[in-house]
Amino acid sequence: MSAARQIFWPAVTRLMFRKVLGHASDRSAGADVEPAALTSADGSKLEGALAAAHGAPRGVLLLCHPFTRHGSGYFLRGGLLPAIREAGWHALLFNFKGFGRSEVRGANFADDVVGAFEYARARFPSLSVAMFGLSFGAFHALAALRRLDGALSGAILDSAPMRASDFFGRTPAGVVLRWLGRSRWAATTGTAPVIDVPGGLRATRLWLVYGDRDEYCELDEIRTAAQRGDQTTLVVLPGFGHLQAFKQLPTPYMKLIGESLADLSAAATPQKKGA
Repeated sequence: MSAARQIFWPAVTRLMFRKVLGHASDRSAGADVEPAALTSADGSKLEGALAAAHGAPRGVLLLCHPFTRHGSGYFLRGGLLPAIREAGWHALLFNFKGFGRSEVRGANFADDVVGAFEYARARFPSLSVAMFGLSFGAFHALAALRRLDGALSGAILDSAPMRASDFFGRTPAGVVLRWLGRSRWAATTGTAPVIDVPGGLRATRLWLVYGDRDEYCELDEIRTAAQRGDQTTLVVLPGFGHLQAFKQLPTPYMKLIGESLADLSAAATPQKKGA
């Protein structure tokens, strides 16, 4: 990226997302979480934390947070993190660029996911690495799968929009993101649609989880995308909107996530499942 773009695109990112960027993360709910210093693929220094698995670890799970001022602190606020650790996974939390104390040196949030993967692989070279992403984090995790297919063992993504603009509607940010997603800068800014990703995966298990009342995601479109992916499982939760299942029924939701993680740990050969 040229020097001018290194200044311009981070400035655009800060302007569009200024309401949620820069807030300090709340670590008070996870006193036994170890700080971790990560580096995005674009060079941004990312604030991270590592929570060790309970018992013998099955792997490392990258936690990609939703679009909230709490950043990765979201996973400390409602029981998600303890359930992941009980399932036998190290949890690597990180703030996307601009969230919390993470720097902004680029505009592509998928670079942060790649950087988190590289940290996990270097720290735990003998363990498999997978991802768990929510909404905004799930979108950028899907985008990162274009680069990480075959390196990751799997990804469980809840309420992943297929376009960067889906969540923002007719707001100024939505208008800019729609324009960027169709422009020659889509790849640079990480705004290219991800609807093609499931059909392009060759070696990474993918679970897509949606409520059937999701107001930001077109379920018919997502069904079509999932059917094109030999490695993809689509899970539709009746009666729920965008990212609502965990908030309203945390116990059954975590049972679903735990079963997916156990399936991922035990699977010797990827196998397609029906929706």
